[in-house]
Amino acid sequence: KNRKLMSKGDGHLIDTKGRKIMPDVILRVAAGRPYAQEKAGIKIINPTCILNITKDKIRTKKVVEKYTKIKIPKSFRVNKKSDIKKRLNKNKKLFSQGFILKPRHGQKSEGVFVFHSYKEIPADFRIRKPYLVEELIQPFDLFNEEFFEIRGMAMNGKYAGSMLFISPKRPLHLVAEG
Repeated sequence: KNRKLMSKGDGHLIDTKGRKIMPDVILRVAAGRPYAQEKAGIKIINPTCILNITKDKIRTKKVVEKYTKIKIPKSFRVNKKSDIKKRLNKNKKLFSQGFILKPRHGQKSEGVFVFHSYKEIPADFRIRKPYLVEELIQPFDLFNEEFFEIRGMAMNGKYAGSMLFISPKRPLHLVAEG
């Protein structure tokens, strides 16, 4: 019900008892089409305009490069499995420690793989939409044997904070509005 209200509604949501409520703030942790709250003037953490940039990893890299001094892992767009092998062979030094394979568009680490060689890629792996083959950055020893990710949040176009996820296994993420 709330998913339908978010795409077509006036900003109201339904609580667990079925009552209509008007939230003060919404933490957007999933995309979809929840524009009604923004139109109703509710404060949104991670508004749609930010999600539209961050879901495209190439666009995100361009924004970060233009407006910050943050070092970004080198990456290359690949459209088919044979492109991966070509990029790895052309950039042997860059990919000597391994590489990350991730969809160009997406969120919450969906479709992201870490490999140390081309041989580790499953034989049945297929690329249906553009992917990136990205330099693997070896973090400092604190996260040596763990997965980690840092999520930044914005509110009204301004930085609102970050969250650090650390896990010995691939992290699971919230997939509904919060």
